[in-house]
Parts: sequence; C-alpha cells; structure tokens
Amino acid sequence: MKKQKITSGEIARICNINKKTLFYYDQIDLLKPAIVESNGYRYYTLDQIDILSKIRALQSVGFTLLEIKKQLSVDNIATGIETLSQQHCKIEKKINELVIVKEALNQKILELEHYNLVGDH
Repeated sequence: MKKQKITSGEIARICNINKKTLFYYDQIDLLKPAIVESNGYRYYTLDQIDILSKIRALQSVGFTLLEIKKQLSVDNIATGIETLSQQHCKIEKKINELVIVKEALNQKILELEHYNLVGDH
C-alpha cells in the first residue's frame, strides 16, 4: 500500500508550525521529509504528523532540539524513561528556583509598600 504524500505546506498547516521550521528540522536531521523529488519538493507522510506532535510536546516541557533528537532515536523504553526522568528533575529544580525568586520579589514588594507608607507621613 502506497503511503499518502503530504506537502511541506500542508503538514505545516496541519501541525501549526512554520515551513521554515520544517526546513530547519531537515537541516539538523530531526525530521527528514519522506520524499524529496528532483524538483526539490518535499513530501511527508501521515506518520510524520505524529513525530511532529511528539517534537512539539517535548519542546513544551523544556527539551532542546538536540535532546528531542536523542529521545526520538531511543528504541529502548528504559532509556526513554531515564531521559524523561532527568528532564522531570530539571523542571523540578527550575520550579524550586523560581519559587525562591518569587518569594524574594514578594518580600521586595512588601518592603517598598512599607517604605511608601512610611515615606508619605
């Protein structure tokens, strides 16, 4: 059975990404078109829509494109779990750091509000 060809413009619209992003993904070997014809037209398959969805999902949780490339090439579930767990730890650390920054900002706001009240008298 022949796979349906989808143009780069069509897959970009379906996945809500820029065509330039697809070309960049091709350049860095993250997502190659299934077919590149002699006229330079690039075609993708329906299966590649799922891959683009995975790429976007991984980006949304903080993975770099290099990390995504490694994650997509993982055939071993244990390795995939380990990579996702490492990313989870990075996110937890960042959350903790942001909580500290938030608390410091809240303290500074309170100090300035107090100064503003005292300074008005």
